[in-house]
Amino acid sequence: MEELINKENLENLICQIVSKQLKQSNIEVLEDNKVIGFTEFQSKYLPQHGKGWIRLNIFDKFPEVDIENGGFVINPRGQGKKTWIYEKQACQWLSKHRYDIDWNA
Repeated sequence: MEELINKENLENLICQIVSKQLKQSNIEVLEDNKVIGFTEFQSKYLPQHGKGWIRLNIFDKFPEVDIENGGFVINPRGQGKKTWIYEKQACQWLSKHRYDIDWNA
């Protein structure tokens, strides 16, 4: 029996509608491969903590965040190179590990 609806086209249409509604509701949709700078990451996700705190208490304490270890941070120590962060993966990691981080350090 021939399908009356193309499933791929339907999925694309639904995704477009949902994305449009989220944008109209001022809910940000994070792209899979969007890379942001360290300053933007800090101001959006950890504004209460300084850059040194983030490097020490997240990047150093959790080596799995380094891109070389399968993580989401490029050049976590900086050292003459700009630090870049895959935003969606970072957001997911922070949410998953919120109880593992020593927020009072």
